[in-house]
Amino acid sequence: MKLWICGNDLQEMKRWMDYGIFEGILTNPDIVAASGINRKAYFKKLCAISDGPVFYQLETTTEEDMHKDAISMLQVDEKIKIKVPASRAGMGVMSTLARDGHDVLATCVPDLSTLLLSVKFGAKWITPYGSLWNPFVQEDKESLLRELQAVVLEKNLEAEIIVGIKDPSELRRFALAGISSFFIWVQDLPGFFDLPMVIRAEESFANSWLSIHEFGL
Repeated sequence: MKLWICGNDLQEMKRWMDYGIFEGILTNPDIVAASGINRKAYFKKLCAISDGPVFYQLETTTEEDMHKDAISMLQVDEKIKIKVPASRAGMGVMSTLARDGHDVLATCVPDLSTLLLSVKFGAKWITPYGSLWNPFVQEDKESLLRELQAVVLEKNLEAEIIVGIKDPSELRRFALAGISSFFIWVQDLPGFFDLPMVIRAEESFANSWLSIHEFGL
């Protein structure tokens, strides 16, 4: 299983990255805008706290301008990888970057056909875009993910699906659907560890430890 992190709080993200369990950092335009600083300066900060890839999402413009944006950001740090919306222009950019030896992530992927095209155009990673599933896709998220992953395995596609999760129940459901790579927002991470049953067990054991200390055991 692989885990990726995303978010705006650099200090908190560094704290989690220091555990060494996250592959790298995913971003989107909202995250970059929230930073309030120049994008290149911001990505230098992200690369400084990550041992793995840091994904930069291209501006949605013309194919030519998207390619220029990609080349400009790739020069910031060798850890930067390009995240491209799976639009018509985006597919062209993916193809060009892949031919030049750059690893590319396709985002805004709403269905199987778009996944297949993205892989054909050179995408190494795929992030399905949850907000597009309804009302455009008449299929629940879990079923769609199961379908996408099944085809990736059946066709031996060299692509990794990375799915965003918000809580342990989604991790369980999507892992059972065959997904093995997930990204989590930094603000949601405590919810994966501060589980009521674990906290209750700790409180119960704490009373026993008090007794142990009282008797000098």
